[in-house]
Amino acid sequence: MSRYFVIEKLTQIKADNTLDGKVLSDLWHGFCFREGKCTFEEGETGKIAIGNASFIPLSEDEEYTLCIKEDGIGIVGKDKNCLLRGFMMLLMCIEQASSEKNQIACGDIHGKFNVSRRMIHICVLPETTFDYFKRLVRLCGVLQYTHLIVEFWGMLKYDCMKELSWECGFEKGKVKDVFAEAKEMGMELIPMFNHLGHASQCRVMNGKHTVLDQNLSLSYLFTPDGWAWNIRLEETKKLLKAIRNELYELFGEGDYFHLGCDEAYIFSNGYISNEELRNYLGEITSLIAEEGRKPIVWADMLIGHNEADLTGARYYCAKVENSEAELIRSMLHKETIIADWQYNVKEGKINSSIMLHDKGFKTVVCPWYDPNNIRSCADTVIEKNMYGFMETTWNTLTNEMQSILIAARKCGLPHTAWSQYAKAKTEIAALIRKIADEGRIYEECGFTAHQMGERNLN
Repeated sequence: MSRYFVIEKLTQIKADNTLDGKVLSDLWHGFCFREGKCTFEEGETGKIAIGNASFIPLSEDEEYTLCIKEDGIGIVGKDKNCLLRGFMMLLMCIEQASSEKNQIACGDIHGKFNVSRRMIHICVLPETTFDYFKRLVRLCGVLQYTHLIVEFWGMLKYDCMKELSWECGFEKGKVKDVFAEAKEMGMELIPMFNHLGHASQCRVMNGKHTVLDQNLSLSYLFTPDGWAWNIRLEETKKLLKAIRNELYELFGEGDYFHLGCDEAYIFSNGYISNEELRNYLGEITSLIAEEGRKPIVWADMLIGHNEADLTGARYYCAKVENSEAELIRSMLHKETIIADWQYNVKEGKINSSIMLHDKGFKTVVCPWYDPNNIRSCADTVIEKNMYGFMETTWNTLTNEMQSILIAARKCGLPHTAWSQYAKAKTEIAALIRKIADEGRIYEECGFTAHQMGERNLN
């Protein structure tokens, strides 16, 4: 017969005194189906205790352990962030037994992950409401990602240039509140701003441009097609530095900055020389290192077309010979991390990532939403013990949100007593409604605003 820990209407939690923040209490209330509340009291360092708690010592390769018994719950964490992730795991285990009772199945849970650096990259587009953004950040914390990369596509109001944001962009103060929650859930924040392609801060297929659609006289800052930055111009470099400084202040302390540097189509077709490209990449990665961060760059401008063929890669933009690709990579600052997105590889390993790893680069492998692609990327990272894993989301968060959960599981996120029987899409929906605030309107529920495409409002 199954045994359970029964949750009281008010639960007293004794915790490491470094744990603080309203978000933990909010999440407890939501995961208790808005019936239960909790209070935090000072407890032992590196531990969380509820009731008559017992603790399971950590093995060397565990981030946290949970011991759930009928009379108490004990969590041990390797450090503060791991302890917080143990608390997130506990939240996911809560079930509603009846209108009067919430419970957690008894047993031991070991937070033993296959990948230590579990990054997730999210894009904030004009279609992203602030409520959705807040829920998404909380969801990434509950799913125990270690690093959260946020890229604002015209949705952050900068001081250095107002045209970098649409009118609907978020104020920094509101974003700071969300980022504070992310840190309170155990995630490190990584700012991102593309320093090569994607300079429009819009998807190329839609033809919009955040800056130039508002002020065409600023066209000199970009290549003639508007898609890439004019890297020959000192004024462009000064603007990018001002943007970085604002992002450093907004995101707070951290080890990384994601420069993007991908999909500069016009450069690939000879608009600038290969020498100019490699000199710029060397300059900009060195600047980031001088500013105290490890630069992250996408891989697609760094691999030769013959290398791509030999390693099974399906899509690259650089179109250079292997020897030139070697020269480009040699110019990168030694601390540079290469993030290799390979969305079409759905069987076997990611050979382009293995090539970069074997050449001595810190390599992060990046899937998108396809479960088979996610599996191939995770298996590659695990087998080769690579630097990390980065789930990317782009424009598909509204209809492929389950990919965030699938990716976390491939990296070792434990199952709860019930989740192993659920489909990923139903499980992620259940998590979202517990994370979200009460009383939301129809359009703000679930993954999408509407169930049958955009409504005709005329």
